[in-house]
Amino acid sequence: MNLFSYLRLRKSAYPFLRFLPICLYALNILYRVVQMKVFAHLEALHTLLYALGGMSMAASFILFCLLLLHSIALTTLHQSTDAHRRQSLKKLLDIGLLGIFFTSMAKGFYNATHLVITKRHVKLKNLKKALHLVMISDAHIGAYLKKDYLQKIVDRINALHPDIVVIAGDLADLKAQLVQKDLTPLQSIHSKYGVYCVLGNHEYYHGVDALIKVFQKNHVRVLQNESVQVAGLNLMGVNDLIGYRFKRFEPDFKAPFTQANPNLPSVLLSHQPKSFAHLEQKPDLLLCGHTHAGQIFPFSLLVWLDQKYLYGHYHLKDCQMIVSSGCGFWGPPVRLFTKSEIVSIHLEPENQA
Repeated sequence: MNLFSYLRLRKSAYPFLRFLPICLYALNILYRVVQMKVFAHLEALHTLLYALGGMSMAASFILFCLLLLHSIALTTLHQSTDAHRRQSLKKLLDIGLLGIFFTSMAKGFYNATHLVITKRHVKLKNLKKALHLVMISDAHIGAYLKKDYLQKIVDRINALHPDIVVIAGDLADLKAQLVQKDLTPLQSIHSKYGVYCVLGNHEYYHGVDALIKVFQKNHVRVLQNESVQVAGLNLMGVNDLIGYRFKRFEPDFKAPFTQANPNLPSVLLSHQPKSFAHLEQKPDLLLCGHTHAGQIFPFSLLVWLDQKYLYGHYHLKDCQMIVSSGCGFWGPPVRLFTKSEIVSIHLEPENQA
C-alpha cells in the first residue's frame, strides 16, 4: 500500500508528498518492533510508540484508499477536459486529497477515544418487569488502553444506573500479570444484579486460564457455556468460537439451554455474531461484539463477509440480536465511520405499551 501511495504521490502536483508514505512505512516497522516488547520496560515510551505505529497502519490504509479514488477521478478528467483545465483541477484534487486524509485521521482518533451511549429498546416475551441492561464489548485493555480509560468506561456505566452489566468478550488484550492492575476499575461498577462476561478471542491469545481468575477477582462472573437466573432472566454465556482452534474452553451452544428455565426469557452472550449459525435453539436476545463495526471503513466490508452481522439491532426470524461496535479498538487508535460505544438496553415486557 505504501509503495502504491509513493508512486502516485511522486506524480502529484506536490511531489514532496512522496515522503509521507516513506514515513508511514518507517512507523509501520517501528510498530513491529514495539510489538516485540523492546521498549516494554519504558511504559510511557512504549505506549506512545504503540500509538504512533498503530496510527501509521491506519494512515497507510486510508491514504491507499483515497489515492485509488484519486486515480479514478484523474482518469475521468483526462477523458473530459482540456490540458490547462485538467492541470488546475488536478491541483485542486491533490489539495482535497490531503485535506480529506488529515481530517479522516483526526476524526478517526477522536471516534476511537470518545465514548458515546447508544440506546436500544427490546421487548421480550415472558419478561415480568422492565430491566435496564448495560452492555460493553471489545475494550481491549492492554498495550494502549489502560486503567484510566477503563475507569472512564466504568464512570459512564455507573451514570446509567444499570440493573445488569454484561461484557461480550475481548475485555483484556495482554497476559494476566501485565493487565491485572489496569482491570481494577471493574470492582467499582455499580450494578444491581452484578457484572457478567464471556470470553472473546483475544483472551485466548493471552492465557485464558489466568485472565478468568483476574476477572473473577475483580467481581466479574465469567459465564462459560452456562445459564444463570438473574432478575427474571435466563442470562446465558458461551465460550468463543476460537476455542475450537485452541481445543480448550470450547463453546457448547446446547448446554445453556438445558440449564435454563423455559418460563423465563433468555439473553445469550456470545462474542462473535456468526455464533448465530451454530445455535440450534435460539434465545430471545443475542448480544455480541467482536466486529468493531469494521473499525475503519471500507475494512468493514471484509468483516461483514466474515461475520454476516456487522453492527446494530437485528430483528431475526427466531430472535433479536444486538451487535455492538465495542468501547475500545484493536491495533490503530482510529475509527472511521464507526464509534466507541456503551450500549444501554432497556428490556420491556412484550405486552407493555
